[in-house]
Amino acid sequence: MTGLSSTMKNNGASFDTDEPQRSPMKRPPGRVTAAFLGHVRRKKILLLGGMALALGLAVIAITQGAYDISLDHLLQVLSGAVAGPADIVVWKIRLPRIVAALVAGWGLSLAGLTFQSLLKNPLGSPMTLGISHGAAFGASAAIVLLGSGLVGVTVCAFAGAMGSTLVIMLLACVRRLSAEAIILAGVALTSLFMAGTVLVQYLSSDTQLAWWCSGPSAT
Repeated sequence: MTGLSSTMKNNGASFDTDEPQRSPMKRPPGRVTAAFLGHVRRKKILLLGGMALALGLAVIAITQGAYDISLDHLLQVLSGAVAGPADIVVWKIRLPRIVAALVAGWGLSLAGLTFQSLLKNPLGSPMTLGISHGAAFGASAAIVLLGSGLVGVTVCAFAGAMGSTLVIMLLACVRRLSAEAIILAGVALTSLFMAGTVLVQYLSSDTQLAWWCSGPSAT
């Protein structure tokens, strides 16, 4: 029925409902929302740029070295079209090193993210808390003092990292340290382990320890 108007009365007031209902309009984002969206956009750009940079560096690391491989030859090796020394160099030596370096980098980044989230401080990381240097000291002691192989060095490095972590946890629990005090205690522990590593290097007679502590993926 056209022209029908309905009037609702509530507490003596009348409301005319003849006007058509308007569809809700999409409101423009506010200042805070726009800033957040811009922050997310920058993060995405940095992530994509980092992935592209890592891929480019991986290609360079595969092609360059004592046995140079051209880009065309690399594509043939990856596709399985050719076999020979280049196939061994790519699949047995360089590609596993690159994958190990990427996995180690991801692990370190996750560890840093975890510490920064727990301590609510951007300075929190395995380096500032002494965990990395504890692992370096354990590996140094295993190489020079114990003469251990790959398995022994790995076990001692893990033990050094866990020992440093336990010291930080005990200090935080017993002394009720704040986040800033925990980081300062980690810096002090880092200096202690660095001094121990330098002492072990001084006692070493070869360059194996210096090469291992420099951090190349070949080790």
